[in-house]
Amino acid sequence: MQYHIFKKSLSPEAQAAVNRDGWSASPEGMAYADLRFVGTGHQDTELKVLYGLAHGIYRHAVSYSVPFDDQEDIGKSHEQFVKDHMEKIFEHENNHPLNEVTCLHMAPPFSSMSVGDIVCFGVMGRHQLFICASVGFEKLPDSVTPVFEKFCVNEMDLPDAIFEPDAA
Repeated sequence: MQYHIFKKSLSPEAQAAVNRDGWSASPEGMAYADLRFVGTGHQDTELKVLYGLAHGIYRHAVSYSVPFDDQEDIGKSHEQFVKDHMEKIFEHENNHPLNEVTCLHMAPPFSSMSVGDIVCFGVMGRHQLFICASVGFEKLPDSVTPVFEKFCVNEMDLPDAIFEPDAA
């Protein structure tokens, strides 16, 4: 199964404005700052993600493959085994390399996954989006997918085969 990680990133101009005048100095800075607090217990996660997408703070950073494990994944709901795979990727990125996680693509500079980053997983011709939340991962509403596809997928400079949704 392929997972594509879109990480928050500020342009050099937005970074300079934030460093000089604080998070509210630019729309990108405000979007980035808002995405530090998403998921359960935080309001407006969907709106924060849409605002971030509209202001171009997400970039495709890395793609991974994690195989379906019959012994470990069988009997779990689709959403649960996807979340378990994302936890493996999170662990892998945060200095605990795992053999079952294979890197397919990486765009420098590398940074570990953090709160507010988006994980895209393709299944049955559709993209499903999850956000790295304050605790664990949460599925984003399907209403976010067309906006994500407009601002992120169509701008990717990758071979099509890497980003095709997995057939299930």
